[in-house]
Amino acid sequence: MAGKEEQLPNRDELAVSLNEFFTSVSQMIKSDLLGSSNQLALLEKMNLRVAEEYKGFGDVASGMRVFVEQLKSKSGGFDAYISQIENIEHQGESRPDCAFTMEQISKDKGL
Repeated sequence: MAGKEEQLPNRDELAVSLNEFFTSVSQMIKSDLLGSSNQLALLEKMNLRVAEEYKGFGDVASGMRVFVEQLKSKSGGFDAYISQIENIEHQGESRPDCAFTMEQISKDKGL
């Protein structure tokens, strides 16, 4: 019987140790979950703030799209002028070549 009486205090110590262990693990899990919960709450607040910031940008983007369409319709009238300008540029680029060729011909003929 003496052996059984000695085991009872050991069992009590084991029970106390296990209780402390599980209490510590439980507290660790609770604090981890609380931290995750706080992070999610912060993320939700940040998302709401960003949503408020960008709420008006949809209207701005829509207005800009209309403005760009108006500019496109107005710029369509410039196509004829642009082709004329490109034609003039091409003529301007070919004139020095033509003058150089004429100069070479006149030198060859001794003029």
